[in-house]
Amino acid sequence: MDKGVGDINDMHEYPGPNCKPPEPTRATVCGEFGGPWCYVPDHSWKRAGHTYRVTIAPEEQLPYYESQIKKAYALRDSKGMSAYVFTEIT
Repeated sequence: MDKGVGDINDMHEYPGPNCKPPEPTRATVCGEFGGPWCYVPDHSWKRAGHTYRVTIAPEEQLPYYESQIKKAYALRDSKGMSAYVFTEIT
């Protein structure tokens, strides 16, 4: 929960991205979004709740990543987002 203090108004949104509107004295940031994961049999630990979005085929990862980054860039123009952090790439 944001307390309205500091220089950054950070939002964590999965799968996201999203952000709050900027304020006169604070930048808006999507500090966490994304969460793709590719389960490769015999090469990954399979854990329940490990990620926010599971994909099976590695070829699905790049199109998903590209679409999420385009959404993040759009937030720069539509909501004034200053930065983002795409998490859990692997």
